[in-house]
Formats: sequence, C-alpha cells, structure tokens
Amino acid sequence: MPSDSDRFEVPEEPPGRRERGTWLLRQAVRALHGDPGEYEEITEVVRRDLDEVQEAASRWLAASEAEPMLRWSILHVIGDAGDERTLDLLRRQALRTVPLPRRQPGVCEDPAELEELVVIRAIGALGSLARRQVLGAVDALHEVLERQDRRAFRRPAVAHLLAVDPDQRRTVAERLPEEDRYLVDLRAAAADDVTVSSPEEEPTQRPKREPGRKLKLDRAPRMSEEGGKQ
Repeated sequence: MPSDSDRFEVPEEPPGRRERGTWLLRQAVRALHGDPGEYEEITEVVRRDLDEVQEAASRWLAASEAEPMLRWSILHVIGDAGDERTLDLLRRQALRTVPLPRRQPGVCEDPAELEELVVIRAIGALGSLARRQVLGAVDALHEVLERQDRRAFRRPAVAHLLAVDPDQRRTVAERLPEEDRYLVDLRAAAADDVTVSSPEEEPTQRPKREPGRKLKLDRAPRMSEEGGKQ
C-alpha cells in the first residue's frame, strides 16, 4: 500500500479531450498503486475514452525514459483496457532493446532490471490480447521470439502463446534458438505435472519503488507540438 507521501492531487475535470486523456491516465496510475476498487472503476472509463488515453500514454512513454516504474504502470493500465487498438503500442514496447542488467555489489535492483520488467509487462499485455483473440496479437508474440535475443523475454512469450493454443508447441519451438527450445517443455511439464495458474492469474511482477520515491505524476511529461520534450 503506498504511503501518504506517494499520493498526489489531480483536478476533478480538466477541459478538452486531450487533457481528459492525460487526466484519466494519471488517475488510473494513481489508483493502480492504491485502491483496487477505484482502479477497476477508472479502467471502465479508460476503455470508453481509450483513444485519448492511449494518445497520452504514447506521449508519456516517449518522454519518461528515466522513469521505468511510471512506464511499467502506464503499460499496465493500457494492457488492462484489453482493446485491439492498443496492439501497436504494446508491440513496440515489447520489442524494445534494453541494456543487460549488471550485478553490482550493494545494489539491490539495477536500473536495467527495471527496464526488463517494462518489456515483460508489454509482453504480458500482448498475451492478454491474444487470449481475447485480437487479430495480430499472436503474431506480435511470435515476433518477440524472433527479434528479442533475451531468454527473460522469450520465456513469457512462450508461456502466453502456449496458453492460447497448446497445439502450436512445435511451431513455437521452431522459432526459438536451439538453446531455448526447452522453454516449451517447461510449459508442458507445468501443465501435466502440477496445478498452476494461467498467465492471466499469475501475480504481476512489479518494479520495486525506492523508499520515499514518488511517481512523478503531478509533473507528467509534456510534449511540444513538434514532438520534443519540454
């Protein structure tokens, strides 16, 4: 549960559709880290105004390079909308190239690990779309297998693909490098030998917030008309 220091004030109803999308996204991110009931209600409103919210999300994602937790939260909100219109945004985020984490003495969580979680969040959202049979979502997950060279990203993509259609196990294996083909067997063994939750029921892996650190939602990134940061 976030502390009082993590809360922020937002206006009740800003003017204009573009401002409304920004406001709704801010409200949704705040509720995501606070009240589950409020988050569910706001998500319903996000679905109704998704075009404006997604426009705001694209701006924030482009302008928040130093805030992986904020970007993770934005993708969580967009993914929970469960709408086919989010496919292109989620695909771009799932195919991002991020630096490799480096273990450093005295450092609990390398910034590159947070970046990995942002990509994994996008892959999970694509998996949700695939289970909703959104056209192109399965292809996007296959693209993750082909274009991402990191097992940390291939493994969730495999799990989501086989959750959608276990019969495509051979096809999935053929798209993996030989050293990673055991990933399809991990999924099969889990299904056959033990009772496990489906990917949508598994606890969401969240980036850890540094003690006392706030999400910078009261100073959300703004973009100029030319698309640059302000």
